[in-house]
Parts: sequence; structure tokens; C-alpha cells
Amino acid sequence: MFGVVATFLGAMLLTIALIPALEQLAPRLRLVDVPGGRKQHARLTPRVGGLAMAAGFFAAAWIALPVDRTVVSVLSSLLLLVVFGTWDDRIDINYRLKFLGQFIAATIAVFGGDLYFNEVQLPGSSYVPETVWKLVSVLFLVGVTNAVNLTDGLDGLAGGLCLLILGATAALGLSSGEGAAASAATLLALAAIGSLLGFLRFNSHPARVFMGDAGSQFLGFAAAALAIYVTQSESLAVSGMLPLLIIGLPIYDTLSVMARRLLSGRSPFRPDRLHVHYRLTELGISHPAAVMIVYAMQAALIALAYLLRYSSDTSIVAAFLSFAAFTELVLLAAERGYGRRSLAALGRAVGAVSSTASRGAAFSVVRVLAAMYLGILVFAAGFLAQRQGADVAALAACAALGLLLVPLTDRRDLSVWAARLFLYTTVAVTVYMLYTMAAADNADQKHLLPLLPLVPLVLAGFLFADGASLRLSPLDFLLLFFLFALPNLPGVPVLTNLQKQALLCLLFCYYAVEMAISARGFHSFVMRTLMIGGLVVTLTKTLLS
Repeated sequence: MFGVVATFLGAMLLTIALIPALEQLAPRLRLVDVPGGRKQHARLTPRVGGLAMAAGFFAAAWIALPVDRTVVSVLSSLLLLVVFGTWDDRIDINYRLKFLGQFIAATIAVFGGDLYFNEVQLPGSSYVPETVWKLVSVLFLVGVTNAVNLTDGLDGLAGGLCLLILGATAALGLSSGEGAAASAATLLALAAIGSLLGFLRFNSHPARVFMGDAGSQFLGFAAAALAIYVTQSESLAVSGMLPLLIIGLPIYDTLSVMARRLLSGRSPFRPDRLHVHYRLTELGISHPAAVMIVYAMQAALIALAYLLRYSSDTSIVAAFLSFAAFTELVLLAAERGYGRRSLAALGRAVGAVSSTASRGAAFSVVRVLAAMYLGILVFAAGFLAQRQGADVAALAACAALGLLLVPLTDRRDLSVWAARLFLYTTVAVTVYMLYTMAAADNADQKHLLPLLPLVPLVLAGFLFADGASLRLSPLDFLLLFFLFALPNLPGVPVLTNLQKQALLCLLFCYYAVEMAISARGFHSFVMRTLMIGGLVVTLTKTLLS
């Protein structure tokens, strides 16, 4: 389990650390997205997210994964796609070169790593040669890579979809036991999820950086390859066609767009605004609301995949086609005026949640209270908690030193980024100490009670904040989805009620930090001083014991 957590955290932290540096280098590297045409953004935006994600992913995978034929082939294919994608981000290469790189990468994974559909059962007893399934797998990998690339039209959309897909893949791998293929697929998926989460914090609307073609091709290929890797494993007896549902939304979107282009007599590869996310925004739905609706559609497909995971391959295909037909009918009806008002009302309601109105003075009070309470909480936990292990003490020491030194920097962007990192570490150590105290008392949850006042403070913060200070982004909805859905899936390592409550408390602490991070003045000084004091007490107890 330590390897699982270390892979995830290592990829995420390295990605977070690299993005600000690459962001500054983007103009020099000619990795900048210029607004115009069908693009939704209005300013020059660095396209370096893909490079940062790839670096975080490869570093974590290199350390955590055993070297075998399939793993090496998948990593080689992904590296090749990152190279081609970065090339395309710099000079906009010809689409034939892009396809060439994708087909070479898919061929390496399929024929070099034996990564192909080998557990599919067609109706009857028809025999399909292995070579045919390998060719189908190459086409599937190339098709999904481009499908994810085509969904990268709104901030956070492609990344969020891949987060759901990779999360489902990791959950399947965790539920499969100790099969070597499933274990490798799980670690690869967690490395990709970690790097993606590190990127998405910079990509929620309005995006600060884009993933670029390097990122979308990297994620699309990883999603497709790992879905095949885990579902075709002998240690997991699920339908061989399950990837069709797990990656359902990008596949449906691409097939729908290509069909509509062909029916209108145009090239299936000609760019336009026929994708699902564009169709939603043209119905009057806001940008964040359209992203969350697409997320909900993909989440529904993943739930369907979970329910039908042991069904026949024919049932999986039928379920996908039914979903696609129903979605297309709803969108066509809305575009012709039927139910359009209701759909737009739904979009406005979701958008209202994701971008709350300004209540400046009230938010200032709530932010001060959150900052002060976080400081008191950390200080008290330092005195109440028992001696901690060397790893927790080391984290406490790093966090205390960081909180002490961060205000000395003159670079505001670096200061805010570093303060966020050390505050996150501080509250994580605090929640862990409170959780271990509760666990030591035979699951007596009274030690988690001090965290409860953060709940109304955070809710009040969302109520009174403006969009710049604190807002619910589509990424936050994904985090909530994973927090509540993943631990409750059968087959996934079970969390106790106490552990679930600790995770929920950590989430509210995280939002309280987001409120406190921009706090200035005396209350900010008090918060930092109290936190440093509590962390020093924690470290002292460990050293003197």
C-alpha cells in the first residue's frame, strides 16, 4: 500500500512543482497558445501542462514499477507521444505526422508489449485470429488518443474526463487481487492520476496553463492502454469490452461528430463546433456548468460499467449504444427547442454553485475566522497528540521551517505557492495526529470533533466569496466524487468509518486553507505563529521521547 500512495503523491507533487517553472519558460520554448478562432480563452496561455504531467508520471513510474515487457512498451509509447505532442505544440505539425506518431506508439504497445483485446467473446463461437484483435487494438488506441484530444475544448474538460477514466481503471486494478498485470496497471493509473491532479489545479476555468497536444495525447493513450491492460488481465474476470464504457464519453463524442460531418457531406476530420461541450455552451449553459454536465455523463457511464462488469460483451456494446442514442436524442431535442429552457435552467443552477456572488465584507470576516481557527487547531494538536513517528516529525519540521521562511521572499507568486504547500502539509499532519489519537481510543471519534467547526466556516466561505477568492470548480466536484464513491466500491480496500471521517475533515481543512491563503495582516501572522508553535511542540516531543 505504501508503494501505491508514494507513486500517487510523488507524481502529483513533482507536477505541481514543475508547472510554475515551465510556465515562466513557455514563451522562450514557444509553447504558448494564442487565442482566436474556435478557442475559448482570451489571452496567451502557456501549453506546458503536458510536459509537467509527463515528467511527474515517468519519475513515479520509473521508481515504483518493475521492468517487464508490457510496462516498458507502454512507457516507450507514451514517451514517443509526448515528443510528437510537444513538437506539435511548438510548430503545429501536419496531421499526417501526428497520426504516424500515434500509430507507431500503438504498434509498440500492442505488438511489443502484447497489450491487446484478448478476452472478448463475440456472439456464437466465431473464431477471430489474434492478429485481427491486435489490429483492432491499434485502431482503438489511436482512436481514443484522438478522441481525448478532441475533448480538450474547455478548461479542465479533457483532464477531468481522464481523471474519471483512470480512477475507474485504478479501482478495477485494486479489486483484482495480486495479479501482476493488474498491479502494474494500477500503479501506472495512480501515477497518471497524481500527475493529472497536480495539473488540474492550474487548469480549472479560467485556466492558467493548458496541457497542450503533448498532454492530451499522453492522457488519451494512457487511458486507453491502461483500460485494456487491466480488463484483459487473467486476474480480473470482467467483460473484455468494458473499456467501451469506461472511456464511453470521448468515444461517443468522436463517433457522433464524425457521423454528423459525413451526413452533411463534409470531411470527418474537419474541425467545427459539433462536440458535446460546444453543443451545451451554445444552448446557453455556462462554461463550468457544461464541464460538470459532461463529467456527470462520464460518471454515469463508469457506474454502468461497474454494474455490468461481469456481463457479456454483447450486453456492454448494447448498453453503450443505448447511452449514445439517448444522449443524442436529448441534445437534438434541446437544439430544436424541446426542453431547452429546462436544460438551460439546469446549467444556470450548476453554474450558480460553481461561481458564487460577491459578499466582500462577510467573506473577510469568515476568512479571518478560518485562519485563526486553523492556527489554534494546529497549536492545540501539538500539545494534545502523543509522540509521533520519525516520518511525521520530519514533515512537521519541514512545514514549520517553510512557514517561518516563506514571508521572507519578495516573489509573490512563489510565496503564495510555497505557503499553500506548507499549509497543506501542516493541516495533513494535524489531521493525522488527531486521527491516530481517535484510533488509539478504540475508534472513539471525540478527537475529531475539533475539526467540525471548519464545516460551517467553509460553507459560509462559499456562500460569501467571489469567484476570485474561493469557488467550487469542476475539479472540486471530481474530488468529492472520488472521496465518496471510491472507498465504497466492493473489492477496493475498505476504509473504516473513522478513516472516512478523517478524509472528510482533511477536505474541509483544505478548503479552509484556500480561504486563509490570501489572508493578510495581524490574523495571518497569528495563524502562522500558532502553527509553527504547534509543529515545534510535535517535533520536540518526538526528539525527547
